[in-house]
Amino acid sequence: MADTQQPVKLANRVAGSKSPFVRAKARDAVAWQLLDNAAVEVARRSNKLIFLHIGYKACHCECRASAGPVDVDGNRHGDAN
Repeated sequence: MADTQQPVKLANRVAGSKSPFVRAKARDAVAWQLLDNAAVEVARRSNKLIFLHIGYKACHCECRASAGPVDVDGNRHGDAN
């Protein structure tokens, strides 16, 4: 039998966080969720996994964030021009 449950439309919920790091993600296109009972319940009802971001930020400047992707060895990828 096919699952007829409609997907849940999520909105980014981090603007009200106490953490400045988390609040910095409030304008991202990603629908970030706070790890609370409401998020756990939505995941349970939707039969979805929760991917937990631990909030680690090694660089405190925005320059690296816009410089392109970096692999696990720290090698920069992207347009060399």
